[in-house]
Amino acid sequence: MKFLFTSFVFCFLVISCKQNTTKQGAVSSLPGNASPFHPSDIDQLSNTADYVDMLFYNLPVSVSQNDRPSIIQTSKFLTTEGIPNTWNVPSIGRLSFSANGKIIKELDIHWKDEAKYLTLVENKTPKGSCKISKEGIYFLNQLFTANMTVKKNQ
Repeated sequence: MKFLFTSFVFCFLVISCKQNTTKQGAVSSLPGNASPFHPSDIDQLSNTADYVDMLFYNLPVSVSQNDRPSIIQTSKFLTTEGIPNTWNVPSIGRLSFSANGKIIKELDIHWKDEAKYLTLVENKTPKGSCKISKEGIYFLNQLFTANMTVKKNQ
């Protein structure tokens, strides 16, 4: 009887452990998606990038930045805070950081209601998502509001 109970517990533990493992670089689905960024990653990006592009798929606006203060500000749109699993919003644009003419980070921009987040894309594959910072939400709100005002006046 002890053997049967021990075997059952062992099988349960093996199955439980297997369900919680993910491949390296994969996005975990429990309990929420962790941010792919550590504070040092964000600092390194702000120190390395020398150009930023924001392109929006259905808006007649884009943003290009090549001055250090703007690049630092935009890098701070990234956070170490992951997103809830319930956030599944289509991308409205792409944020690219470049250094010496080469793209070093690409992120899809997701924006709908409360779900405002960035998804790291490497080799055309999503690698994790993070919430957009309050400063990033403010900047993008201003950009979208200004674009809507111009559009109404035309």
